[in-house]
Formats: sequence, C-alpha cells, structure tokens
Amino acid sequence: MNENVTVFALDDNEEILELYRNILAKQNNPRLDFFDNLEKKDTSSVCDLHTFSDSEVYLDTIIDYYENGNRVPLSIIDMRMPNIHGLDVAKEVRKLDSEMSIVVVTGYSDYSIKDLLSQLQNRVYYLSKPFKEEELYAVVHSNLMEWNEKNEARLIEKELAIDSIEDGLWSWNIITNDVYFSPRWKEMLGYEDHELESKFESWFFRIHTDDTEGLMQAVQAHLNKETEFFVNEHRLRTRDGSYKHILARGKALFNDNGEAYKMTGFHTDISQRKLLEKELQILSESLFQELSEGISEKAKLSMTNVELEKQLEKEIQIRREKEEMLLQQTRQAAMGEMISMIAHQWRQPLTIIGLTADNMSLDLDLGSLDDATLSKGLSGIADQVKYLSQTIDDFRQFFTPNKEKESVLLQECLENACRIIDSSLKVKNIQLIKIYEDISPIDLYKNEIMQVFLNIIKNAEDAFCDEITSPSITLQTKEYDSYVEVRIADNAGGIDPDILKKIFEPYFTTKGKKHGTGLGLYMSKTIIQEHSSGSIEVANINGGAVFIMKFPK
Repeated sequence: MNENVTVFALDDNEEILELYRNILAKQNNPRLDFFDNLEKKDTSSVCDLHTFSDSEVYLDTIIDYYENGNRVPLSIIDMRMPNIHGLDVAKEVRKLDSEMSIVVVTGYSDYSIKDLLSQLQNRVYYLSKPFKEEELYAVVHSNLMEWNEKNEARLIEKELAIDSIEDGLWSWNIITNDVYFSPRWKEMLGYEDHELESKFESWFFRIHTDDTEGLMQAVQAHLNKETEFFVNEHRLRTRDGSYKHILARGKALFNDNGEAYKMTGFHTDISQRKLLEKELQILSESLFQELSEGISEKAKLSMTNVELEKQLEKEIQIRREKEEMLLQQTRQAAMGEMISMIAHQWRQPLTIIGLTADNMSLDLDLGSLDDATLSKGLSGIADQVKYLSQTIDDFRQFFTPNKEKESVLLQECLENACRIIDSSLKVKNIQLIKIYEDISPIDLYKNEIMQVFLNIIKNAEDAFCDEITSPSITLQTKEYDSYVEVRIADNAGGIDPDILKKIFEPYFTTKGKKHGTGLGLYMSKTIIQEHSSGSIEVANINGGAVFIMKFPK
C-alpha cells in the first residue's frame, strides 16, 4: 500500500520553516532511524513536506490539492500570521477535511486548548514555542502512522467486502507482536473495550483447541505469500465460556525484502450461520431416515438382506434413468434456442466471407487483383471458416453428455457458455461483466455444469425489458477454503417473491408452454446437488436476480 506522508506547514518565520525541514527530513537523523528500524520499513523520508510563509498561498495550494483528488493527513499552522490569522486558516482547512490532524504552533497564549478544540472540533494538537524537536517529530510520526493505518483498514474492508459496523477490526505488528482489537471485536466476545487487553494472548488462548492447527496453517500460508488473503473459520471462547464461530479475513503487508511486518483484518460472527447449517444437516438426515423407513415393515420382513440391496439398487437406477431422461428433455427443449444462437453466431462471419468474395470478384473483373490482395482475402476467409468450425464444436460439446468427471476451472465452464450465447446478448446490447477469482480445478461433469450456466444466463437475457437502459449480466467466481462460489447476477428488476418460492420446482415456468418446459432450473438444481454435491439458491439483490452456486473442492 502506498503511504500518504504529506505534511503542509505554515509559518511567517523562515527559520521556523527551515527547522521543520531539518526535523522532518531523513538526513541521517537518529530519531528517524530508530522508528524505521522498529517497523522494519525502508522509507526514503518521514514525510513529503510542503512549507508556506503566506496564509493565502497556503490556502490556495491546499484547496487545489484537494480538488485534484489528494488529501493531506497533517498540517502545522502558526497562530499569529500577518494577513490571515492562523485560527481562521485552520477553520478553512477543517472544512476541507474533518480527519486531518492540525498541529497549532504559537509562542503566545491567544487561545486555550479547550478553545481550539471547540472551534476545530477534533484532532488538534498544541505546541508552544520554543518546542523540543522530539515533541514535533513524535506528533507528526504518530499521526501519519494512524492516518495510514486507518486507510489501510479501509482498503482491506473494500477488498474483503467487510461490514465495518458489524465486523471487528484487528491489527497485528508481526515484528513487535503488538496487537490492536477494536471495541466491536471485543464486544463479539462479551467484553467492554476496557475489560479485555489488546494483547496477542487475549486472542490466542481463546482459540478452540480443535481449530488451532488449521488456523495457524492458514496464517503461515498467507505470510508465505501462498494466498492473496488470509481467510479462516474457527471458534473463539467468549466471556461466559461458550464458543462463537468466527470468520477471520485479513491481509499482510510486506517490506522490500518480502518479509511480512504487519497484518490487518476483520472478524465476523458467523455463529448463526453455523447453527442454521447444523439444523439443515439434521433435517437432511431426518428426511433420509424417513425415506429409508418408507419401505413397509412387511416388505422388510419378507425380504432377505440381499433382496433389500437389490431393491434399493433398482430404485436408485430408476431414479437415475428418470434424471437422465429429464436432462435429455431439457437439452431438447433448448434445441430451438440453440438454433437461434447458432444463427446469431454465424451471421457476422458469413457476411464477412460474402463481402470478401464479392470484393475479390470485383477486383478480378477490373484486373486489379494482385497476389497480396488475393492472399489477404483468402486468409480472412480461412479465419472466418475456422471460427464457424469452432462454433460447431462448441454446440456439439453442449449436447454431448459426459461419461466421466473432468478436473476443470469453473470460469472455463462459464466462458464456454458465454461463447454460445455471446452473439445473442450483443444483439440485445446486454453487457457481460466477468470477475473470475477461482484458481482451483474441481472434478465435475463439465458439459452438465456448462448447461446449468447457459440456462441461467439465457433466463437472465429473457428477463430484460425495453425499460432497462443499461442491461448487464455479471459472472463472478470466488474461491474459499472448502468450496468455490459462482454468482450469476442481472439488473433486470428481480423475481416476483411468490415465484421465487417455486422457481426450482419441476414443470414450473413463467414463459408459457410454448416457450418453456419448466425443467431448466429444476434440472440445474439436480445437476448441482446430485451430480456435483453442491448447492444453488436465488435471491433478489440490488435490483436484480442473483443465482448463487457453491461447489465443494
């Protein structure tokens, strides 16, 4: 992360400004070396210092600085300035940035600290002339560190999609082993801010013993740069002795030697989610038990164990045959749509081939067809024929069922589906937004998963109406410790809540019998759950429908 070390200093005495330069410039200054060595950071200067002797020039410069999208973490302002009083300058600065630290420097007692705080609100520091060099350096250094730590936390919030209100912040200085836990972090465990020390031990000795090894491995893997982010689920002991399930996410900072010197992140309480998962597991086991007990007691008594096994195998085979039949019906129902997509895919290359041939024929009639033009035209036609051939392969692959699982990236399945429907989307000016973050191949039936993705994208395409000015479909993959998540989202206005409850039921369709069989999403769910051991759900988010699919690694 690029640190912001900008400091603006205002004083009408050039000797004072020169003193600032000497204190805050890194010219073999032992104070700076001490702090740099403490943090193991190679910084060329403690700050980017801008000095001003005129209040108006200072204000014009800092206003222009902010208008260009920059920010100033700290300003040093002398109170008794000749043209505009320093306090009035500070008030204007505070309007620009409520988070800027303002160091008031004066040799007079014009205002008390209480007066300054009342007028400048917060982040105000007071130095009386003459001041010690160490005092100024300590104020500047600590405030720049705090400013950049906050920006670092905001960046990680954004990268990890953190809810800063619900989630607890933690920060770990790997060199000194110092840690910081936010009040919300402590509140999750049942403590007030002052009741739990911000010490490494306050966290480490609360980890459930069964989770310690996996958690330490995840931390070490991130510090070894094996993962982009640190992500781990574990349990922490609360004040009353019970355990909460925590999702920890963070990111380390590395020096020029590739050594981690700091790690910052957030804790999310996922206890409620874990409870729901457990309830779902119990419900699933209960349903399976009921299904097993569905065979009548009389039938059980009349059959030997071998006969029971044969009966179960037969029922399973019948169910598989029904699923395969429904899957084939779904493919056949999509045949008409496929033909339409093929037409879209072929229209442009056929047009290019026709125009190229016409131009070559015309040049031949006019006697202007040279070898270079002929070679270029034939090469262009060959490229388009190759594209047409690839299109045939893509569509043939779609209708060929897999006999065995393949190890593939989910983003590849999404791309294969996109190649089939891309032209159709372009005709309707629907933008495809792709955010792929999966890196681990998964064993699955590739063509079946491609069919699921194509079906959902096609449904999203059909959902758009003329009123939506900038239609878009977002394809996103994201990798977690134990699974990869795929999201397909649109901005078509979402799905009616009453329909949402029935959307995965067999033969349920909103397109009418002429345009849909109602098997697409039902079979998509069957393919993901039964054939891929995954899960699929749908929700209305941000003015559109989002299908969320999870595939175990």
